[in-house]
Amino acid sequence: MVTKRVKKSKTSLVNGTSKRQKKADNLVEFNDYNDEEKGQSGAKRPEVKQQKAVKDGHDSDNSFDGREVFVPKTKRAKSTIPYVRERLHPDTMAFLRDLKQNNEREWFWAHENDYRAAKDDFDSFVDALSNAISQNIDQTVPILPVRDLTYRIHRDVRFTNDKTPYRTSFSAAFSRTGRSGYYAHYYVHIEPDGDCRVGAGMWHLADCNPEGLLAIRQTIDKGARRLKEIISSPSLVSVYFPNAEPAATGKGEEDDPIQSFVQMNSEDALKKSPKAFAKDHPEIALLRLRSFVLRTSVPDELFASDAPVSPVQVILELLRPAQPFVSWSFH
Repeated sequence: MVTKRVKKSKTSLVNGTSKRQKKADNLVEFNDYNDEEKGQSGAKRPEVKQQKAVKDGHDSDNSFDGREVFVPKTKRAKSTIPYVRERLHPDTMAFLRDLKQNNEREWFWAHENDYRAAKDDFDSFVDALSNAISQNIDQTVPILPVRDLTYRIHRDVRFTNDKTPYRTSFSAAFSRTGRSGYYAHYYVHIEPDGDCRVGAGMWHLADCNPEGLLAIRQTIDKGARRLKEIISSPSLVSVYFPNAEPAATGKGEEDDPIQSFVQMNSEDALKKSPKAFAKDHPEIALLRLRSFVLRTSVPDELFASDAPVSPVQVILELLRPAQPFVSWSFH
């Protein structure tokens, strides 16, 4: 007599029914449902796209309404003022003002056409400024694609209590690697109603480049004379510290611009001395800094279409005194 070995099924049973069989039954039910929906004509049911429900201007993580939402598009009345490559169009500034008053996704979607026009205008301006910086101020800054220079208008709201979805400004950075990388860079920030500014340097080094911050501190520890000479130069002081009145000390140093520089970068500075540096270090004020930047405000009128001087030329003259500072930061 021959006995045949029967291999046991690995399929688990749930209430006497295998999971595999239950899945098959569900599939049959789904197909029957589709057949009923088709009707006698055999036409397929139209596909419905799912989209996150929007409430109070923010996406809901778990709420779906199962319907496609159509947002009507609006467009600003066509202006008679032409677009010029080295200037910003009035509609660009108007869009940023409107966005500041309506910082919500629904409004942004409805005015996407206005955003595209403003973004193209700013990109054209950045391209002209990038060429001017590379050719007239700092030849170590290459001419890169605009997308490598400009910052996104969408904010990262994952780790902040401020959930407004968009920046209310246009900005760009110019360095050997564009807006990213560890190099010191030149910076332009366009935000109407008194918040336009230009500058140079390195921001928040403790977060984005701790090795670079340590290298700068070691350089200052060895001697801050060169840095102080750059910061105290008359051309730089006249642009970035116009209210400083340099007063020569017994050692021939000018303290007021240095104090103004420290104050300008005090927002994220350490309260205590950094590790490995003495509390009574003669340059402790500079060693506590975690950002090394220069910045100055520029009026909105600078970017007006009827301004007598090109804003690109004005910005070049504001950034020119900062070139030695950028070079020192790099080395």
